Amino acid sequence: MKVSKRQFLKVSLQGAAALVLAPLLRPATALASPLVVPAGYLNSLTHGRWMKLTYSHGRESRQTRRCLGAALRNIGAIQGSGNGARFAPWFDETIDFAYRRAVASGKMPGSVFRLIQMLYDEYFLPRLGVGSGWVVFGTLLSVLRGRDGSARGAAAYESYQAYRRAALLYKNAYRHAAKPEELLELRKQRRASLALWQQNLHALIDAYASRKLTLNPEFVIRPEMIEGFDIYTNPELPPPPSAPPQLKFAHEGGRMLITWDGGGVLQHAPAVNGPWQDVAKSSPAVFDLTQPQGFFRAVRR
Repeated sequence: MKVSKRQFLKVSLQGAAALVLAPLLRPATALASPLVVPAGYLNSLTHGRWMKLTYSHGRESRQTRRCLGAALRNIGAIQGSGNGARFAPWFDETIDFAYRRAVASGKMPGSVFRLIQMLYDEYFLPRLGVGSGWVVFGTLLSVLRGRDGSARGAAAYESYQAYRRAALLYKNAYRHAAKPEELLELRKQRRASLALWQQNLHALIDAYASRKLTLNPEFVIRPEMIEGFDIYTNPELPPPPSAPPQLKFAHEGGRMLITWDGGGVLQHAPAVNGPWQDVAKSSPAVFDLTQPQGFFRAVRR
């Protein structure tokens, strides 16, 4: 699936730099912008442990858990009040911490909401402060469009739907060349509904970040709640050509010691242009100085 346009909602939280929250549904197509993750992330140890920690015996689908784990780590890494660049390593560390403790105790959290709340209470908040809550809950609630199983979450989601309807009305009127006064009125309604959606989502995120609210561990995230939210991976680039191993020489008592790092096969030749022959020795290699001259190199195969 290709998406030609990406729409992000920027929300200023308590005077911090604006957070670029997770993609919202495009009003015209009901498609979300893709989440691009690093190549290899979905096969990483962190992601595997996230999947095990959130396993809920089928209550929440594998795809749901997969998307939310990738969103929290990788969207979180590009947002936040100055901590964005370091968020992904912090996230990896928290998952490692939670997994080791769960294995030691024999108890897995068993749901996405239960795991996120535990990580925030026991790791992110004590070490990074409330700003980490704006990242964690900002990402989670924007992906879910505010839905958290509470009445406040339902109100936030309804305000999002109202904004979506207003945006569609304005877009259709613009396409069909409606009267200027009609377009102006629809634009005002769109702006007002967007402001209400921002206000409701802002308040919800802040309540969780400041621990006025905590996630309901029994809330089940259904697949349709993140419909259109897809994961894409960056293509893996071919590795750069490896530099040849660097030889080091040392003389001692009529002998020469040759060492090299990074593997490779040692070769010897009587002249600089060859012929080169493999030497059946590994690093460090010792040679008697019996020849008037000789040349060595190490090559990779």
